[in-house]
Amino acid sequence: MVWQLAQRLLHLSVFSSLSAILSHIQSASDDDVSATRTFTERLRSLASQEYPIDVPLEVDSRIFVTLSMNMNPCVNDSCTGPDGNRLLASMNNMSFINPDVDILQVYYRNLSGIYEPDFPDKPPTFFNFTSDNLRKVNYTHTRQTTKVKVLSYNQSVEIVFQGTDVFSGSEDHPMHLHGFRFYLVGTGVGDFNNETDPLSYNLVDPPEANTIVVPKDGWATIRFRADNPGVWVMHCHFERHLSWGMDTVFIVKNGPSATTSIRGQPPKLPTCRFKPLLHDIFNVTTIGRESEKVNKLIRKSLEP
Repeated sequence: MVWQLAQRLLHLSVFSSLSAILSHIQSASDDDVSATRTFTERLRSLASQEYPIDVPLEVDSRIFVTLSMNMNPCVNDSCTGPDGNRLLASMNNMSFINPDVDILQVYYRNLSGIYEPDFPDKPPTFFNFTSDNLRKVNYTHTRQTTKVKVLSYNQSVEIVFQGTDVFSGSEDHPMHLHGFRFYLVGTGVGDFNNETDPLSYNLVDPPEANTIVVPKDGWATIRFRADNPGVWVMHCHFERHLSWGMDTVFIVKNGPSATTSIRGQPPKLPTCRFKPLLHDIFNVTTIGRESEKVNKLIRKSLEP
C-alpha cells in the first residue's frame, strides 16, 4: 500500500512538472522563430582541456552560398511544375546534375570531362535575398551544371549560407557536409552583412556538428579545416531539394604524406546496385557531353 502510494505521488510530481514545461512551450506561437533561435544560440562546445576545439581563426577560403528554389522553362510547357515548367533548387544559382560516373572515381583516376572544378565562391548577382518580390525570371531561372569546389589540404574554410525567398520558396534548410565536422560560428535573420555580422561570431566555444539549419530568410556561417582528403558531398537534407539540385561536391587534395592522402581503391570494389562504378562502365550517356569521348577515357584508364 505504501509502495503504491509512493508510485502515485511520484507520477503526480513528474506529470505536474512535465505539464508546466509543456504549457510554457505551447504558449509560444507557431511561428515563434525567436524562441528557436534563443535555444540554438545557447548551444556550445565544451572547449576544455579534456575536450579541446580547433576553430579556424584565420580563413584561407571564404565562400558565400545562396540557397534557392528555382523554376526553368520546359519545351512546350511539358514538365509537371507550375505552368508546365521544371522545379529546381540551387546553390549560388547552380543546380547540380549528378553525373553518370561517380566523381570519386573520376578524380581518383584523373579523368576529365565529367565535372567542372569551378563552383563559384559567390552568387552571380547580389540583391535583397529575403525580399517578398523574387518571382521574376532573372531570379527564378538557374543553371544546371556539375560544378565542384576544389580545396587544398588543411585549408581553413568559411561558408556563409544565405537563405533566399526566390520563387517564394523560403524555408529552413538542413545543410549537411560529408567527411567533416564543422563549427557553427554564427547565425541570424535577414540578409548577411559582411561588415557587422562577423562581429557577433562565436570563435571561443561554438557548437561542432555535421548538419546545421539555415533559418528561413536568414543565414548561418560555418568554419572547418579541409584535413580529410577525398571527394565529399554538401547538400540540403530535404530529399526533394537534393534531387532538384541543392548540392555540390568538395574535392580536397592530398596532403604531403601517405597518411594525409586519399586511400587507394580496394582490390574488389563492389559495384553499385543501380549505377555501375567507373571500371564497369563502357556505354556512358552524359548530359550535354559527348559520350564517346568519355568512353575512350574510361577504356584508357582500364588498360593495364
